[in-house]
Order: sequence, then C-alpha cells, then structure tokens
Amino acid sequence: YCTVHCPLHNHIPDWLKLAAEDRLEEAYHLSSSTNNLPEMTGRICPQDRLCEGNCVIEQSGHGSVTIGSIEKYLTDTAFENNWVKPIHLEKYQIRNESIGIIGSGPAGLAAADELRKKGYKIEIYDRYDRAGGLLIYGIPNFKLEKEIVQRRTKLLEDSGVEFKLNFNVGKDKTFNELREEHHAIVIATGVYKSRNINLNENKFSNVIPASVSFGKFIFVIVTNFSNSISIRPFNLSNSKSRLIVSILVLHSGHNSPPCLHQRIKQFRQK
Repeated sequence: YCTVHCPLHNHIPDWLKLAAEDRLEEAYHLSSSTNNLPEMTGRICPQDRLCEGNCVIEQSGHGSVTIGSIEKYLTDTAFENNWVKPIHLEKYQIRNESIGIIGSGPAGLAAADELRKKGYKIEIYDRYDRAGGLLIYGIPNFKLEKEIVQRRTKLLEDSGVEFKLNFNVGKDKTFNELREEHHAIVIATGVYKSRNINLNENKFSNVIPASVSFGKFIFVIVTNFSNSISIRPFNLSNSKSRLIVSILVLHSGHNSPPCLHQRIKQFRQK
C-alpha cells in the first residue's frame, strides 16, 4: 500500500484521515515528521508509480487518492497560516560541533534540517548563486516554482543554518581545509552527469545529452540561472548543434520539457 511504497515511509493514511477530518495543522505536522521537504515532494515526486500507484483504493477500482496534491495543499496551507516555524534550540540543546555540507540540493537541505534539529552548527557550501541545487536549476517553474524552494531555504536560514554560495570547493578552499574547520563533512553534490545510452555515435552524431556543457554549466542550469534574461542558443556552426525539425527526447524526467522547449524556441528564432 501507499506507505510501503513511499521511499520515506510517510504515514500517509494517518494524515489523509486527519485532512479528511479538517484537522489540517495536525495533518501537516504528521506529514512533515517523516519528510523534510513535503512541499517539494507534493509537487515533483512521481506519485503515480509510488504511493498513488499502490493505493489500495486504486486497486479496488475506485481511482487513486491524490496523495501528492493533498500533501502540497497541507504544506502550502501550513506556510500561509504560520504553522511552519524555524528550528528553535534551547541553550542545553546547542552543540559545539559544526558540520559542513557540500551541496545545497534536496539531500543537502534535508541533512541540514535534521542535523540542525540535533543542535549542530551547520554551514552549507554551494558553487551556484542560489541554494536548492537541481530544485532551482534543473526543474522548470511550471513543475516547481523557485519561490517554493527559496521559502524553504529562508526557513533554514532563520533556523541558524549558514549558506555560503558561489563557493567552489577546491578553488575557494580545499576539501582538507573544510575538514579542518568542521567536525564532519556531508558530501551532497548530486548528479550532474548524463548517463550514456548504447548508441553508435558515428550513425547518430546529432544526439546530445541533456547535460551538454556550455563552458562550465550544464544545459538545464544555463536555462535557469538568475542572470539569464534569454536562453543562450546552441552554436549552430557546430555540427552537433544542427537545428532540426524532428526532435526526439528520450526519457520523461524533469529535464525533458526545458530541453524540448529550448529546441522549439531555437527553431522559431531561425
């Protein structure tokens, strides 16, 4: 059933019951007790093949409960009603140990939330200009609005978590220097490389991975950078960047829509 197939094993039936009884604040606190980012998972988690795909009501032929939409509604309602509070630590709860987290994506944010609750001093290092990782740079706004991610990072800042952005580990400071500054390091750098598929490159020379580089930045990141007024097009003089009418996007993940949108935009411009 839903809880078993949820990677976080959220207490889904329990908070669904509370929501049905209009006990929304209790439902929110229960849903967030096992999930550090419920407003994200309610929007982008693949519920159709996890909780909703294994809903017992769906299996009985009555259609699945829209678990993701309810989770999103509960969290948004909680923020609107000020039920979501920054982490407050009493003096006896504050520890002297500090932990550095490399990467401010969902793993880094969740780790910061859990470790701060335990009283540790937390510093998050990220190479980009905004915290959030692929939540900011890899998922388009129509799936996950940027202000939703920024609302969560602001909550962590208010909880005492320090963000050091535009910080390149290895350039601004070496990894060993960070280890000397902190009692422990969490590496939450995410996956920024594409996974190759078995293609004959000579026969399919016009196949480009979604993470094709523009200098240092991968395709999706370039399209979402805060200073990008317009999306930089491919270099059309490059044989691998030929503008073609027929476009095939393999995979239906979060990268697919912006890739397709960018190609259509280029075609219209030309």
